[in-house]
Amino acid sequence: MASIIEKIRVFVKAKAHKLLDAAIDMDSPEVLKQYIREYEEALSEMDSARATAKADVNIAVRDVAALEKQVKDTTRDIETLLGDNDPNNDHFALDLENRLMGFEQDLQIQQDTLAALRQASASLEDVGARMRAKHREMTKALTRLAGMDRAAKAQEGAAAALKAAGSVAAGVDASASVDNLQKRIERRLEVAQETLKQQSGAVFGADGAAEAVAQSEAARRIAERRAKIAAAKNGSAPVASATPAPSSSTETI
Repeated sequence: MASIIEKIRVFVKAKAHKLLDAAIDMDSPEVLKQYIREYEEALSEMDSARATAKADVNIAVRDVAALEKQVKDTTRDIETLLGDNDPNNDHFALDLENRLMGFEQDLQIQQDTLAALRQASASLEDVGARMRAKHREMTKALTRLAGMDRAAKAQEGAAAALKAAGSVAAGVDASASVDNLQKRIERRLEVAQETLKQQSGAVFGADGAAEAVAQSEAARRIAERRAKIAAAKNGSAPVASATPAPSSSTETI
């Protein structure tokens, strides 16, 4: 039994050391998570081995106690037979003595086994305690590294965005772009106005020009009328029209 527990202890301890050594070379929280999962499996095996060792120790303790009682009871019976001053029953003491010798041999074996089991159990307890402490350490490291990893990714993303924005800003002159855009719009406006004038002349043609002349003449006449009315009110002679009156011709027969 001690040999089996020792093998389990060596196996679990070796696996724990292997995981701890591998964890040193990790470079990612995901890798650490995997190591922690494997470590937890080893820790579970360790807990099973510890429970088995404790059970074996308890059984061995009961076996030793039972043998110690048998040795004590047999010794008492032998001494009782030899001390009763009856030589006729002394031969029973011989048989009991032989049985006592067997009990003592069994007791020695069980005591050695109990000592080995207790040593194995203590070793498993020690390794288990170390493994649980290391598990807590790795869990804390995972939390810390996960936070650092998120912060690093956030800063890397921000740096990439700033770099892209810097590249765009470096290649574009905002004031020049606005000036150029304004000039293009002003040119489009001038072209549109000129096109409108041309299209207006094309649509109205000579009639449009005549209409413009008529409107100008009407405005001139209105101005003359206003001048005459104002002169009449002031008692002065009306201002002569700059436009000669149409002449009449007499036809001689």
